[in-house]
Amino acid sequence: MFLYPVIEEEVFAIYAHLSARELAVEVKKNEGFREKMAAALLQKCSSAQKEYDLFSSWYGEKIAQKYKEVISEKASSDKKLLGVPYVLDDTICSLAFPAACGSPMLQNYRPPFEAYAVSLLSRAGAFLCGKARVAEFGLGCLEESPLGAVTANPRGKGHIAGSGAAAAVASGAVSFALGVDTTGELREAASYCGIFALKPSYGAISRRGLIGFSPSLEQAGILASRSSDLALVFQEIAVRDPQDATSRETFSFSPQGDQAKIRKIAVPKDWSSVPSLHEEVKKVFADKLEQLTAMGFELDYISLPHFFYAPAAGSLLAAVEAFSSLANYDGVRFGCREEGRHLQEMYTKTRSRGFGKRSSNFIIFGALVSSGKYYDKYFVQAQKLRTLIKRELLACLLEYDCLLTPTVPFTAPLLGRKASDHGGLNFVEASYTMAANLAGLPALSYPVLSEGSLPLGLQFIGRDKGEADLIEIASFLKKENF
Repeated sequence: MFLYPVIEEEVFAIYAHLSARELAVEVKKNEGFREKMAAALLQKCSSAQKEYDLFSSWYGEKIAQKYKEVISEKASSDKKLLGVPYVLDDTICSLAFPAACGSPMLQNYRPPFEAYAVSLLSRAGAFLCGKARVAEFGLGCLEESPLGAVTANPRGKGHIAGSGAAAAVASGAVSFALGVDTTGELREAASYCGIFALKPSYGAISRRGLIGFSPSLEQAGILASRSSDLALVFQEIAVRDPQDATSRETFSFSPQGDQAKIRKIAVPKDWSSVPSLHEEVKKVFADKLEQLTAMGFELDYISLPHFFYAPAAGSLLAAVEAFSSLANYDGVRFGCREEGRHLQEMYTKTRSRGFGKRSSNFIIFGALVSSGKYYDKYFVQAQKLRTLIKRELLACLLEYDCLLTPTVPFTAPLLGRKASDHGGLNFVEASYTMAANLAGLPALSYPVLSEGSLPLGLQFIGRDKGEADLIEIASFLKKENF
């Protein structure tokens, strides 16, 4: 433990209440503010780490000095995110920090390159504070870890945060975070912590530099406490990457302030039939639907017969992709290495000790499903179901501006509860989120905060390349104190 300077409450208040754009303006024009900002960053990050254990690696007591050095080099240029602090999921590569991915397999791995999105943020002047804790290889929300540490929720310390990145934003330590959303983890953690999350359309943000397990589902996304910060960061990193085959053309992105283009909203008529849906979430969501109707939005309850099969299809596909994607971690090509009397024993020991229990079970499940005996019966059927779900959503979004559901069927689980307590490989927490990943569509989690209870989220799924519309409705609802 180390000591840090005491700074004025005024600086804390300024730091907490400035948007990313406003913060960048202050940092550029005011050298005295930079000094105070560096001290505030040290105190906030230190306090958040002590309270919630959110960093897997960071600058520690050197963060204030590092901030001043980095910003002084860039202060003369016109950068939209100058001096704005952020963190990365530990599954996103950066030259500054290790990329352990929450796994003993990569505990000492330092990538020789950084993610394209991280390079773009650096060019925009943003300051990377560190790497945040994740579930092993980003497999679901962080509830248990083979490395032992689980991040507490700033909204309720007895509950999980879902990810260190979400806790960092919710605690006010940073302005935004970059994370990976494969089955809905990014939005789920945002729901648990009461912040905004944007999972863009597939390919909108380059995937180069992500260490994931399911390349057809995973997408880099953004966490922030303000919808305007989502917009600003997305504008900077939604750029085509010529070295990423899945990257799409640079997005034309221009949200129109607080005016929402979205007026017609679809709601799955059987949204309340999810078995794991808690009464509290059910009641709040029903109340919010009534509020939206009173505000003049047109809500229709529609049939989406395959929507709630998404977690089953997604878990099958993700498991098969994980079996393939994680095959290289064998002690020869990548990862830690355990000694053995012969090659087979070395492989066995390395993978047994390098992967945690949940990842090992998931890989074994993927191996089973992709075997000749079950390939046609399960994997092929899951692919067909994915196509049906995507067609259903695209047809829905031809008629409606967006689809609205809860983000997660429950509020943040208690710390210490095992992942298997609520479905294990079935991704029960992804009952509403998985479909957007299968279809490659953008989705935004809007926070619902209420006094004396844990936060929850509302999920808006939009049209392909419809990020601006989603951010606009989020800004409009926030302005209306929805």
